[in-house]
Amino acid sequence: MRSELLCVQSFFHEMTGMGYAEYGNLIRIRHTEELLIYSDMSVEEISRAVGMSSANYYTRLFKKVNGMSPTKYRSVYGKRQY
Repeated sequence: MRSELLCVQSFFHEMTGMGYAEYGNLIRIRHTEELLIYSDMSVEEISRAVGMSSANYYTRLFKKVNGMSPTKYRSVYGKRQY
């Protein structure tokens, strides 16, 4: 069983270039980009909505992925309607 799991993890990493956790965080960040643009939720509310317990951790992760803070991202891409 363990060798099968390692095989799947290895294949996943080979296909995506990242591990499960990193991929999951990227999916969360992509979702929050939409929330920042299309909702009035605060950064803290958005971080909680995607399952991140710390707004500070979310902000650091967002900045690592996008090169800017969530607040800056919202100001650059503005509030839009669906």
